[in-house]
Amino acid sequence: MHRLLILVCALSCTACVYVEPVEEESGGGPTAVAFVDQNPVIAGITEFNVDATSSSDPDGKPLDFAFRLTDPDGRWIPTPDPVDGVLQIGPLTRTGEHRVVVMVTDVEQIADSHEVVIDVQNRDPQVNFSLCANSFGMLQIDGSGLTVRGEDLESICVSVGNSSDPDGHELTAEWTITDVPVDSTMSVEPSQGMSRAFEFDVAGVYEGQVTVRDAFGGETTSSVQLIAGL
Repeated sequence: MHRLLILVCALSCTACVYVEPVEEESGGGPTAVAFVDQNPVIAGITEFNVDATSSSDPDGKPLDFAFRLTDPDGRWIPTPDPVDGVLQIGPLTRTGEHRVVVMVTDVEQIADSHEVVIDVQNRDPQVNFSLCANSFGMLQIDGSGLTVRGEDLESICVSVGNSSDPDGHELTAEWTITDVPVDSTMSVEPSQGMSRAFEFDVAGVYEGQVTVRDAFGGETTSSVQLIAGL
C-alpha cells in the first residue's frame, strides 16, 4: 500500500491537503479446475492422474494444491503427495464412484475447490469348461452350465482353468455339490481350485455349481450336472 500525500503550499496559504489513496482492486480468489486423464477405470488395473494444473489465480499468485480421495462410502483413502498440481493414483480395488476434491489456495489463504468423480468398474469373468487330462465323458454345455454324461461313469475331473476375465484379473473357483442321489455318500463340502475330481459311489444325477471369481468383486456361477452310470 502506498500513501499519497499532497502538500499544497502557497505564499498566501500554509494549509496542507491530505488525499486518501484508492486501494488497488483485486481480481478475486483462485479458481480450481481439475480433470481425470482416464475415466472410467478398471479395478485393480488402471493407474490414473488427477490434473489440477488448469487452476488459476486472477492476480497471478502462486497456488498450493491439496487433494482428498474418498471411496463410495465417503471414507478417506491415503494418496501420495501431488507433484506440480498433479496427483497420481494407483489402481483402486473397489468398484463404484470414488471422489477427489481438489483444493487450491493462494498466498493470501483464499481458496477454491473442485470435485471430480472416478467410476471404478469391474466386469464378470467368463466360465469355460473342459475335462481334465485322462478324464472321459460326453460334455454338453449351454447357457446355464455343464452336463457330463457317461454310462460307465465312476469318476471324472472337470476343469474351469480356461476361464477368462475381460479385465485381465487372476481367477479362483469354488465348487459346491447341491444334490446327490439317495444312498450316495459323496462329500458335499465346498472345495477350492480351478478343477475338481468327482468320485461317484452310486448311479444317478449329481447336481452342483462352480463360481469363478476375481479379487475385485466380479464373479460368475454356472451349474454342473453329472450323470453317472445311467
